[in-house]
Amino acid sequence: QAEGKIDQPQQQQHYPAMGVGMRFGYFHSIRWRHASSPLFVLLYYWACRQIPAELVEAARIDGAGPLRCWWQVVMPLAHPTTVAVTVLTFVLYWSDFISPVLYIYRPAYYTLAVGLQIMNQLDPTNWPLLMAAAVVMTLPVLFLFLWLQRYFLHDLSLANLMDKN
Repeated sequence: QAEGKIDQPQQQQHYPAMGVGMRFGYFHSIRWRHASSPLFVLLYYWACRQIPAELVEAARIDGAGPLRCWWQVVMPLAHPTTVAVTVLTFVLYWSDFISPVLYIYRPAYYTLAVGLQIMNQLDPTNWPLLMAAAVVMTLPVLFLFLWLQRYFLHDLSLANLMDKN
């Protein structure tokens, strides 16, 4: 019985990651984090299943190899998925609280999520300051989404092409 990453809670993965971080000296930085999630794999799987096989077959008949088919046929049609994965990855890193608490020991390297929690512990009754900090933490995610939302469905003919109903 093989257990994959999708079966495990995220908290269960921190202990082995701490061992790897200690071995390679990746503490006090976030470079040890991997930018992957089973959700991203499923999103790309679903996006690629929506692409008609005739398009890839036509590219193969025209003499395109597998990598060229992937890069010039499949990836442009999966562009909205790539944008969605980009936004979700940014949100995953930007709002992560538990990983910086576990792996970063120097206060100068704390992320905004950790700083917001520290601010809450120092003065839990100063609601205007806490709400202003929460808005500052939310603004980059909001701006990224608003900036990239035009790429989610950039062409209605592409959306009609992918609709197989």
